[in-house]
Amino acid sequence: MATIGGEQSLFLDPLDKIQNEEIATLRSQIDTLKGDVYSEGEPLTPIDSTRVIAIEDRQKALDEALSQSADRVIALATMRNDIDTIEERQKEQVGALQQQVSELRTILLSLVGSIVAILLAFVGWLGLRKKSSSND
Repeated sequence: MATIGGEQSLFLDPLDKIQNEEIATLRSQIDTLKGDVYSEGEPLTPIDSTRVIAIEDRQKALDEALSQSADRVIALATMRNDIDTIEERQKEQVGALQQQVSELRTILLSLVGSIVAILLAFVGWLGLRKKSSSND
């Protein structure tokens, strides 16, 4: 996971930073507008009501940005979980392949041993046959 996770964070961290900066900017703008409108303490005029609508629009934009950020965090967590799952499967597959290689090595050694035994038996049989024919 270190390699995949490392590569993943190289791409995702700058995006998270940009998105967090945008959210912080929106929040500061909303706070400034709210402070301007509500600190005066006077009844709202049509101009002030327009500013309130602007504040509400900014608040909606902030809520949407936060929602997108939350969706993104969930997607990232899912991706990281998927990466962990894939890595676990790969480790299991590597272990299974290593076991199969070990079993094949054992089978090949057994086969080589059998072939050598057959050859030795054949050479011994030829030697006995030659010896018995020379005795005749």
